[in-house]
Amino acid sequence: MVSIIIPYIDEHDYLAEAIAAAAGQIDVETEIIVVCNAPAIPDDYHPIPEQYKDVIFIHEPQPGSAYARNAGLRQAKGEWIQF
Repeated sequence: MVSIIIPYIDEHDYLAEAIAAAAGQIDVETEIIVVCNAPAIPDDYHPIPEQYKDVIFIHEPQPGSAYARNAGLRQAKGEWIQF
């Protein structure tokens, strides 16, 4: 399995496109992890489009892409990792 980690902050216009591209990888089993890298978000905030119900959404409050990637790595279950 490949864990695909998508760190983001305020790129709402591109998030659905990134998820669709990751979900389109049909030759291998995948899990998609979206990491919101913002200091604070509302408890009910969930930017994942409804058609992607299997996408894992996590929040990493520490600013910086390294924190977001590491939060995704902690969640990942795949043998291979793709950012």
